[in-house]
Amino acid sequence: MIHGHRGAEQKNKFFQENHSLCVFSLSRHPKTDMKPSLRHFRVPLRMLLLAGLSFLSLGMMSLDVISRDWARELGAEIRVTSAGPHEVRVELELKTEGALKNFSRVELELTDGKKLLVTSTLREERPSLGRVVVGFATGKTNLEKITLKVVTGKGTRDQVSYDLKLKAILDPGKTR
Repeated sequence: MIHGHRGAEQKNKFFQENHSLCVFSLSRHPKTDMKPSLRHFRVPLRMLLLAGLSFLSLGMMSLDVISRDWARELGAEIRVTSAGPHEVRVELELKTEGALKNFSRVELELTDGKKLLVTSTLREERPSLGRVVVGFATGKTNLEKITLKVVTGKGTRDQVSYDLKLKAILDPGKTR
């Protein structure tokens, strides 16, 4: 570090001798203006890496919306029972065979139009070999807003979500 009057003279002498270097940066010392190191390329390398890997879809899942008939073919059974004056208990029982042989989980989604209100993974019970049961309680008015997503597959790339929209599967007369 250069201090006092003598330091200012040294600084001026340096600027006069190396005026072409000091036009761009007065604070740099000529010894620091070496070849660019790897640290100069960190941001461009990261951007290139992200652009190169963007074709990989690590979080994608294929989706199938299930009708009432297809749910029966898959071995899905939905039971709705009263749980109070305005509440119901919903149970979904699945056979883990065929398309559901690689069963992973059941997710509940509550939406209002296109707006997601709640999502949760339901806890599963296995009453017997090859059977899975999940359940939840809700208000009767929420049934038309709930989708149960039956997810199969072990890795993030081979997952399939079978979407059971309760309003399309349940018989409206039986849930009131």
